[in-house]
Amino acid sequence: MLLISGGTLAACVQSTTETAESTIQATADKPQSNVSSPTVQMPTSTSTSTATPTLTLTSTPTRTPLSHGTFTFVDGDGGDVFTAEDMVMSSAWPEFRNGGAHGDFQFAGNQHSMLRFNCSSIPANATCLDATLYLYHSYGPEGGGTVIITAYSVAAANARWNAGTKDIKPAGAGESCWQALACDGNGGVAVPWAGSEGCSTREVDYESTEIGSFLFNAGSAMGTEFTVNLNATRVQGWFAESNSNYGLILMPGSPSGHAAQSNHGTETYRPKLVVRYSI
Repeated sequence: MLLISGGTLAACVQSTTETAESTIQATADKPQSNVSSPTVQMPTSTSTSTATPTLTLTSTPTRTPLSHGTFTFVDGDGGDVFTAEDMVMSSAWPEFRNGGAHGDFQFAGNQHSMLRFNCSSIPANATCLDATLYLYHSYGPEGGGTVIITAYSVAAANARWNAGTKDIKPAGAGESCWQALACDGNGGVAVPWAGSEGCSTREVDYESTEIGSFLFNAGSAMGTEFTVNLNATRVQGWFAESNSNYGLILMPGSPSGHAAQSNHGTETYRPKLVVRYSI
C-alpha cells in the first residue's frame, strides 16, 4: 500500500494541472498560425490567375495602315509650296526675249509655254493616285476660238531650262528663250535646245507620249477654270529629291488664247497642281 501525505498529493495535483494548462495553451496557439498560412496563399493564387488577361494581343496596332495625302502646288492662294518656275516664249517676239515674268501663257502655234512644279516634298515610296493641273483663263472672252492644248514632259536633255525673270525683255545669261535653252546674256546662244528652237522637236526636246490634254475655249469668261488630268505614273516620277521632273511644255494648235502664269496679279488665276498619293 502506497501512502501519500496531503502535502505531497497537493503538489502532484498542482503540477499536473499546470502541465495540462500549458499543453492546452500551446494547443490553442498553434491553430492560429496554421489558419493564417492558407490566408496568405489565396492572394498569390488570385494574382497568378489574373496575370493571363494582361497578355493583351498588341500585334493588331503594329499593322501599318494605308496613308493618303494631298498636296496643292501653287504660287500663293493657299498652296503648300511654290511652283518652281514657268515661262512663255514666242517666235513672233524679237530674238532672245524671255517671258518668265510675262504674267500669261500664250496659246498659239508659234508660242510655247513651260512650267514645272516642285514635288520633291512627296516621299519616294509614295504612289501617285491622280494628278490634276488647273489653268485659268486670264483674258476674255477672246476671239481665238477653241483649241486642244497638249501637255508633254520636257526631255531630260532640256532639263536645265531656266524660266528667267523678264517680261518680253532681252534674256539674261542662262535664261531660256525661243532661240536658246540658255542665252549668253548678250543676244546670243550659250546652249541650244536639244532639238530645235522653241523646244519643238518631239522625242528630242520633249517626250513623245503626252502626259495630258484639255480643250481650251478662248471665248470663255475671264477666270474660267480648265482642268488637265495628268498621267499619274509620269507624275510619280516627280516625287522625292532624286526625280525625273523636267517640267511640262504646253503645245497648242493655231487659235490663240491666254492663261495665267504663276506671277499673275490675281492669285486665284495662277496655275495649280493637285496631287493625291498613298504610302
